[in-house]
Amino acid sequence: MAGLPGHVRKRGLGKPTGRDKQGRPTYAGYSYQARIPAAHRGGQPGVLGTYATKRQAELRLADWRLTASKNPGHDPERARAPFRLLVEDWQRVRWGGLAPKSRARYEQVLREHLMPAFGNARVGEITRERVRDFLAGLTNERKVTRDPEGNETEAPRYATGTVLKVRTTLSAVMSEAVERGMVTTNPCHGIRGLPKAEPRRMLFLTAAEVQALAEAIDPQYRALIYVAAYTGLRAGELH
Repeated sequence: MAGLPGHVRKRGLGKPTGRDKQGRPTYAGYSYQARIPAAHRGGQPGVLGTYATKRQAELRLADWRLTASKNPGHDPERARAPFRLLVEDWQRVRWGGLAPKSRARYEQVLREHLMPAFGNARVGEITRERVRDFLAGLTNERKVTRDPEGNETEAPRYATGTVLKVRTTLSAVMSEAVERGMVTTNPCHGIRGLPKAEPRRMLFLTAAEVQALAEAIDPQYRALIYVAAYTGLRAGELH
């Protein structure tokens, strides 16, 4: 642990009461700070804590060094960074290659769900239990609709696809936290009890319908219809 950073800083309390032989100010009392570089706390001030004795500060610093040595690449102090700053880092390094539609969807999830729930939380406070309770709340939230005759019907407020998209977005952000050494595991992984994605009904044209479509369309697109129908290529691959 000798290579791990950190030091104890002595601080005077109140106003100076005099000077020592070296001309430095003296105080009636002192406090002691256990300090590490700001880079080890997600850019936050590098103070682990302030204590009444030097021994207490040294023990706090030793505890931090021991934890850091057991988990190479992970610094528990970085977990104190706000979730909103983690989101900014995630956007900066991950959004460059996203399609505009995907980016807009992520922004909607962040704006409507994740930032209201976690924006002011510290990254380390976003535990598996908290994520599970949050997603369960979205799943169980209900809304009441009223038809023209005044009859009320209760239904889920959020579609299954919305809940799963929220979970996927939060998981992506927390994966960034794992890579940055803020947490050791992604709290979104392995959560049970989430709603199942509803299977999409697949519609296929019969051979006769494919032929009818090819004959009805502009002749220059006739070959495209047959290629699309019988090769399974995506729309983007047909261009």
